[in-house]
Amino acid sequence: MSALAWRLACAAVQGATHARLGLACEDRVRCQVIEPPDCGAVLVGVVSDGAGTAQRGAVGAELACSVFEDSVAQFYAGGGHLATLTRETVLIWVNSYQDTIRDRAQEECLAPRNFACTVVMAIVESGLAAFVQIGDGAIAVSQLAKPDEFACVFWPQDGEYVMRPTSPRTRTPVITSSSR
Repeated sequence: MSALAWRLACAAVQGATHARLGLACEDRVRCQVIEPPDCGAVLVGVVSDGAGTAQRGAVGAELACSVFEDSVAQFYAGGGHLATLTRETVLIWVNSYQDTIRDRAQEECLAPRNFACTVVMAIVESGLAAFVQIGDGAIAVSQLAKPDEFACVFWPQDGEYVMRPTSPRTRTPVITSSSR
């Protein structure tokens, strides 16, 4: 799997709250291909949407992309593979993000809620993928045989979610994996 085999489709749309308050779109995206020595190419994509009701939502979204992308890179640098990825590992990443937000909020004399955002992430190895959703984001995928047909892995949920690793039903991160 080479870096050239990937297509990135990205669109950012100003949310209703952002438009009503005259705020810029606060979507952030990070996408890279890392090449661990014993794994082959791994696609890591993180998308975050700063909450329109959060004073520093764009900063929260940027920090989310950075922390989660770095966490995945460290996981692979330590010899990790998707076959060994656990819910507990993802919760460690979420806790790292929450710690980063708490520190930033304290530096700026703000409540962590002021950095609220949603996060979706995809980690794809050859033949295996894992997906993470925190909040109301969506992930769609296609197959090599039908590259222009997409199916949803996650669909947005209604409601506000503030820096919590939750889904509306399970109160835990929504994590799924699949093989091709």
